[in-house]
Amino acid sequence: MDISNHNAAFLEHLKRFRSAWRRGLVLALILRLAGWIFTVVAFYFVADFFLALDETVRGWLNILSPLGLAVAAAPEAVRIARLGLAEAAQRTDQIGKHRRKDVLTAWELLGSSTQDAALPAFLAQRSIGDAVARLAGMDPDAVRPHDLLARRGRLLGIQALIALAVFWSCGTEAFLTIGPRLL
Repeated sequence: MDISNHNAAFLEHLKRFRSAWRRGLVLALILRLAGWIFTVVAFYFVADFFLALDETVRGWLNILSPLGLAVAAAPEAVRIARLGLAEAAQRTDQIGKHRRKDVLTAWELLGSSTQDAALPAFLAQRSIGDAVARLAGMDPDAVRPHDLLARRGRLLGIQALIALAVFWSCGTEAFLTIGPRLL
């Protein structure tokens, strides 16, 4: 395999791993947003139940609640969008338990200027070849944040149960009255 094919294969593998990691982080963000929505709707329901909110207050809450959720989620969404290949290489080494950090080293050598001299270029290409072999042996789904997804999934379940308990404790008549007014 020539040098440009090695480099292209390495970058292609690394982009696939970054994409899988991003998809996992986006799913974690969606789970977090869903939990926040359950919490906001439960607080909104309780406030309307006990305070009998005016129509203008409910109108403002209908505007400000989604806006607040979007503003709260924006920093995490930006962090996900800005994930680079260097972070993906570091994550891949961490998940693969690569003691020598083969993938991150290959990424750093790919961008370095050692391609001019014969021996450093050979060593860089050897390192990139080793990293390609490591990445080919791994599943891109391995870099997904499984622990984060599990934690956020459990938290979402708890938030949903609490919201349902709040709705249930107020009674069905209150839910039938207040529910349509929430939108």
